[in-house]
This record gives sequence, structure tokens and C-alpha cells, in this order.
Amino acid sequence: MTWLGYEFTATEYGRFAKDCETLAETLTEQGIENPFPGRPKKWLVSDVDMALFARLSGWKK
Repeated sequence: MTWLGYEFTATEYGRFAKDCETLAETLTEQGIENPFPGRPKKWLVSDVDMALFARLSGWKK
């Protein structure tokens, strides 16, 4: 079983976290502000994870 192309293993979770870190760094470097209330303008790994979960779950603004 996979989620977003990642297997459900500790190694793959590490790869997913690293990819989220890369996305967070890229969003921040591109000047895209973090839209989550109460968060700093810079993106955190957890914010990318949360945004992916929300989007894939069909959550709307």
C-alpha cells in the first residue's frame, strides 16, 4: 500500500519528510507566504504535510 508514491515504512516516511522539507524551503524561497493562521511567513515541514493532507482530503477554504 502506498500514499503519494511512498510505502508505509519508516524509511519511506523519512523520504516523505525530506521531500516536504524541500517543498517548504522552495515555497519560502519563492516568497510564497504560509497561509496558516498564527504561523510565521516561512513554511515548516508540518505545514506542507498538513496542506497535502487537506488538499487530498478535499478540504475547501
